[in-house]
Amino acid sequence: VFDEVVDVKEFSRQLGGGGGVPSDGSWITLGLGKELRILQENLIDEDPEADSKEATYVALQQRIKLLKASMGTAAYQEEKDATIAEMKQLQRFREKSVDDDDDWENMPCNDSEARARAVQLESELASEQKHGRHQTSARQNKQPEDGEAKPKKPSQRDRRPKKAQQDQQEQQVETTNEEGLEQQGQW
Repeated sequence: VFDEVVDVKEFSRQLGGGGGVPSDGSWITLGLGKELRILQENLIDEDPEADSKEATYVALQQRIKLLKASMGTAAYQEEKDATIAEMKQLQRFREKSVDDDDDWENMPCNDSEARARAVQLESELASEQKHGRHQTSARQNKQPEDGEAKPKKPSQRDRRPKKAQQDQQEQQVETTNEEGLEQQGQW
């Protein structure tokens, strides 16, 4: 049974807040800052505007505007350099991880396959802990059955959404524009 009234927490926006990392390869993160207030609202069964209220992808230029409005331009500028340096490092780690073909596999096709993999992994990790060493996973050494092709890891390009690619290009332009405006004292 649901309560008819629910607590709704409102947060400020914060550069780097919540530890989020943009999935589009950009460096400006839009996250949650300090809790501003708690409201009590009636629980709504059906909201015809629910889809428009869902959390969605926010383009880089819009993220910058939202953050400056919430944090103030001075606070945004103070945190920007450190955040960008951290995001660049994390993006390099992600690229390295994505390019590593040694330890990956396709998503499970169903719940029972997912559970079987989880049980296998749990067993491997327990064995490693017991013996105090890292063992090569049986999954890594698995050879395809006769007539079965080894699955091919999708390329990074195939996995990145087209919108994110466009925004990454916009980010390069935006970074250049932002640096130019900063030099002119207009940013």
